[in-house]
Amino acid sequence: MPPKLIGRVLRFERVTARLAREGVARWADVALDCGYYDQSHFNRDFREFAGITPSEYMASLLPGGGGIAADEVTSVQDLTAAAA
Repeated sequence: MPPKLIGRVLRFERVTARLAREGVARWADVALDCGYYDQSHFNRDFREFAGITPSEYMASLLPGGGGIAADEVTSVQDLTAAAA
């Protein structure tokens, strides 16, 4: 990966770690504290790397650090039935 992309990924990882640990008070503060110069770059990276907005991401976090809730979980049985 190019160095600039690595920097973006590392900043994004800082954001997700902070959100999992502390939640969010103000998005602008989170963006600045994690190395973004402005909120628009923060939002762009969030959509690119997570595929959702920061608010959607926070809404999908499971309690107790359990990870992120998926929109749709496909089981092996579902795949087999669809293929038949």
